[in-house]
Amino acid sequence: RLAPALCRWRCGKASGARRCRGAARLPHRTARGHGGRAVGPPAAPLGAPALAILEARYRENLTQAEVAAAVHLNPAYFSTLFKKNMGKGFREYLAELRITAVKKHLRSSTERIKDIAAAEGFDDYPYFCRLFKSLVGQTPQEYRAKP
Repeated sequence: RLAPALCRWRCGKASGARRCRGAARLPHRTARGHGGRAVGPPAAPLGAPALAILEARYRENLTQAEVAAAVHLNPAYFSTLFKKNMGKGFREYLAELRITAVKKHLRSSTERIKDIAAAEGFDDYPYFCRLFKSLVGQTPQEYRAKP
């Protein structure tokens, strides 16, 4: 005898005569009759286009809404997907991307730190210094001085 097919919402209940009634009428993730569990198709991955835009344009004054529009997503939905896929928010990821670029530049250049920060997208130097110290654990001057 064949096993019964499962509900199309993957709740574990058999379809057919003993079909899950909630999912048939309510096509959303927490349909009635599923015990409150989230069921249904998983969230879509963020995708490479959004990350490629960030990698290419992180030096610019880039907003979450601009990136969301570029990948044809609603900004609120883009924010949710970004946080779910990357494990951190858009602004935090962008700041870490910029700080990584500044760290590379600090090791290889003798330019003023303020100029390096401005070139990598930080317009506010005091904010940059606070952010750098919070993420790296030392000031930009200390980071540059250490071999």
